[in-house]
Amino acid sequence: MAQSIERKILVKRREGLALALSGGGFRATLFHLGLLRRLNEINLLQKVNAISSVSGGSITNALLAKTEPHWKTKKLSDTEWNTIIRDPLVAVCTHNIRTKPILKSLFTLGKQRQAVDYIEKHYQELLTDQTLGDLPISVDFIFCASDIVFSTMWYYRRMTSANRRTGNHRAGWLRDWENIPVAQAVAASSCFPPVFSPQYLQKSPSDFIKPANPTANWEDLVSQVRLTDGGVYDNLGLEPVWDAYKYLICSDGGKPSIYKSSEGVGTLLRFNSLIQTQVANLRRRMLIERDTNPTLDFKCCYLGIHKGDTPGGYSAAFASEMISNIRTDLDSFSETEARVLENHNYFLADHYLKKYLIKDDFGLPFDKDALEAPAVPFPDEMNESKLRTDMKDSPKRTLLFSLRPSFL
Repeated sequence: MAQSIERKILVKRREGLALALSGGGFRATLFHLGLLRRLNEINLLQKVNAISSVSGGSITNALLAKTEPHWKTKKLSDTEWNTIIRDPLVAVCTHNIRTKPILKSLFTLGKQRQAVDYIEKHYQELLTDQTLGDLPISVDFIFCASDIVFSTMWYYRRMTSANRRTGNHRAGWLRDWENIPVAQAVAASSCFPPVFSPQYLQKSPSDFIKPANPTANWEDLVSQVRLTDGGVYDNLGLEPVWDAYKYLICSDGGKPSIYKSSEGVGTLLRFNSLIQTQVANLRRRMLIERDTNPTLDFKCCYLGIHKGDTPGGYSAAFASEMISNIRTDLDSFSETEARVLENHNYFLADHYLKKYLIKDDFGLPFDKDALEAPAVPFPDEMNESKLRTDMKDSPKRTLLFSLRPSFL
């Protein structure tokens, strides 16, 4: 009986709508645009209460935080959407912010922060000059990184309880968080290994509110906190939101686990990929199981980049063979790649929102007429035969110059 009562209490605490924006480099950044455009059209973007993000999703999240006064107060027209949201984000993704920091690290041996400091500077110039204290209070914007010292998620955020803003339950919570640049949070969230070394906080124990049950060597460990790509711990960005909200939409632009014959370093990378895939699959299963559990008042919608054959959208073959193989990187993306990624998630969102989330008992008001009238954002980028030619190099990663290793 006690267990039943406790469960009912937890159910009652669930309310509101949260988004979880996955990692996956600029590919994920641009993929998430399709979901956001569709939510704006049906008047649901205004109803969002929290946005949790990882890596490439954190780039999108930072732009949403900066432009919140526009999209949170009203539905944007197509022209307003492109001008305020879409075009600035695509512009960020036309910059290769990966190669130069790698070179700087190589030529400044021993200075491990060079690469991550470089991308932080670029995020500040290209994306946002806000600090955590500047973040709006209408939405809980959460930027997730992985704490490799305490083996858990690290949160950069503003909206939570007074003493739990930035940090985690094992390291503790930073006392002074307001002046931390959002660009620093995005850099930590997206500094994927081994390309970027971890972000070294360089804080002392006195900078933290000590956790309730610290480890025996807490003071030593907390002085060494290093943060890396949030996708190392949770590439879906689910951790901060999946226990608290009644409605959850997870947009997954991450890389599917596709086997490619390889030897040496390629085999080692495959081992690492399998470990991350296993963790991601467990989270997906848990998400779906929670959604279908009749004892919980919880609804979710999962949008995976590998899915296809949605009404009006791309075929399953094109989604799996072309879109799912677009590189997950921070190099320059073309306008064609940006449009295809946005188109794809637009129709995934339209289909799965109708199928799993928006029903007669949906607790948030939305524009039913707009829901019934989806319109492809970029009709000229729907010819799959032409796109196969135009995007033939999209899966390829270049290393420092023009080398294209087969194992990537």
